[in-house]
Amino acid sequence: MRRRIRTQSGSSRQRGISAMELLTTIAVVAVTTLFAVPSVQDFSRRSALTARSNELLGVLMQARQQAVRERAPVLVVASAGDFAHAVRTGVDVNRDGILNEDEPILNQLSAADSSVRSQAAADVAFNNFGAVVGSQQQSLLLCGKGWTSDNDDHYARTVVVHASGRIEVVRGSQSAAASCEQAAS
Repeated sequence: MRRRIRTQSGSSRQRGISAMELLTTIAVVAVTTLFAVPSVQDFSRRSALTARSNELLGVLMQARQQAVRERAPVLVVASAGDFAHAVRTGVDVNRDGILNEDEPILNQLSAADSSVRSQAAADVAFNNFGAVVGSQQQSLLLCGKGWTSDNDDHYARTVVVHASGRIEVVRGSQSAAASCEQAAS
């Protein structure tokens, strides 16, 4: 409790805070921090996962548009088949299904935050109509650090590329052929 001191002029003034008030304030800050730190870490992990899935969505949509515009197949190629690593997009000029060094690169996406991992996946190719080459739906599974089967909706995103070329991001791994357990191995 603050003590009021009377001065010679008759006015009063306050004199600092007591040790008990200081300790109470420190305790409240410590308890608040104790609960806030895990929430901030959780938010950070989910943000990295959402950011990567949105980056892939954008790259794939751009690749599809470019395939229609160029009237040539466009490939989206992941380093080592892992879409959490670097991703390149380019026009498959010679139509061999491989992005060669002499073919034009349209976009390069750097590796994701280290808290995001991916299942191994085949490259995605769009034909000159914007559909997936081979007419098969592809699912690119991204998993965040801290994933368990109980929190799948929070720590997993699946980027689905439909045979028609439509692309969407789905929460969780239920639409992917693999699970985040397989992506971790």
